[in-house]
Amino acid sequence: MSYRSNRQAVWLLLFSGSLFALLLPFSCYVAAIPFVRIEWEMSNVMSAVVYSGFFLGYAISALLVLPLTDKFTPAKILLCSAVVCVVSNVMFPILATGFLGAFCVRMITGVGLVGVYMTGLRVIAHTFPAERKAAAMGFFVTAFYLALGMSLLASGLLLDHLSWRSTYLLLSILALVSLPLFYLALRSNLGIDSVSNSGWLMDIRVLLFSDARSYVIAYSIHAFELYAVRVWLPAFLLYVISVNDPVLHAGDVARSTVAAGVVLTVGSMCPFLGGLASDHFGRYSVSLALLGSSVVCSALLGFLVSIPWLGLIIFLIFYACVISADSSIYSTAITESVPTAVLGSTMAVQAFLGLVGGAAGPIVLGLIFDMTGGYIKWPLGFGLLSAMSLVAVVAVGRTRLTGGRY
Repeated sequence: MSYRSNRQAVWLLLFSGSLFALLLPFSCYVAAIPFVRIEWEMSNVMSAVVYSGFFLGYAISALLVLPLTDKFTPAKILLCSAVVCVVSNVMFPILATGFLGAFCVRMITGVGLVGVYMTGLRVIAHTFPAERKAAAMGFFVTAFYLALGMSLLASGLLLDHLSWRSTYLLLSILALVSLPLFYLALRSNLGIDSVSNSGWLMDIRVLLFSDARSYVIAYSIHAFELYAVRVWLPAFLLYVISVNDPVLHAGDVARSTVAAGVVLTVGSMCPFLGGLASDHFGRYSVSLALLGSSVVCSALLGFLVSIPWLGLIIFLIFYACVISADSSIYSTAITESVPTAVLGSTMAVQAFLGLVGGAAGPIVLGLIFDMTGGYIKWPLGFGLLSAMSLVAVVAVGRTRLTGGRY
């Protein structure tokens, strides 16, 4: 490995570690849902809407912030976004006292996070050569997912000893370390310094690139499934516990949250592996294999409430790997499908449609769970995720029909 390759690897480790630190409090709200639902008298749908307030901010940032990375230095946009994200996370346990306030603060968090995450992917796409690009982007995405899983795991452990507000505040304070880390990473001459003469707002004409359009659709469906699972997996595991022991114990919420955190943490390591595999075997083949596995796993999951606990956890780990491994593949394929001059607008469209999927997933499943009761809600909810994955299979399949290289 050359000196430059070594230097890039060290930089990627620092850059991804900064993202990991930033996201430490992100899943605390999910862990706290059983408590805040009672405290704020919210339904399943309202709980999901609060979580998805993040995606409204994500949309605002995608529309107004990401296109600016075609005109201005992305590092400055990323640093400002990181500050917004950190401050909003500290604000949540202090200021949120009900549905509306919690929704608004989560929205601000979304504004900051998309400016960090999507801009970070752009920096990596321009830093690494094509033969290592997907693996590098996969490592960054892995840091993102790993942080969400570790956040859920840490929240579950802390909730055994602290209130949900104290847990959230503690993790938010720890996330402050991300700011100097990002500054150190972005001081280097790696990344993008050039600008273009593109417009100020998102240009949806980038969807005229057929391969980019297909992968954006697949990415949106990927977000639908991934965030639906992230929000409702702890509740599903709590239901499984209750089936085997009808008496709800004080530690059951923490047990289900920790188990979900372990599952998602292990699964979060797979975007790097997915990106690495796609560098060797092609974006098209690997993404279709993962989507096909997702179709089968989602269809089966709702029927597995009575299997042994260890068997369920092993199945869920495989499922978590399958639904997370393709994220970096879509992001890489999208960057390779359009000219550099419109990359910011393309990633804005990707982020915006990803937000539509990510916001809709938890809400749609919450609606299904509110409208149905008992056991049947789980096969119905996860069955919908299976059907959505089938749509993504069709979208990715079209890249081969249109002459896509991946």
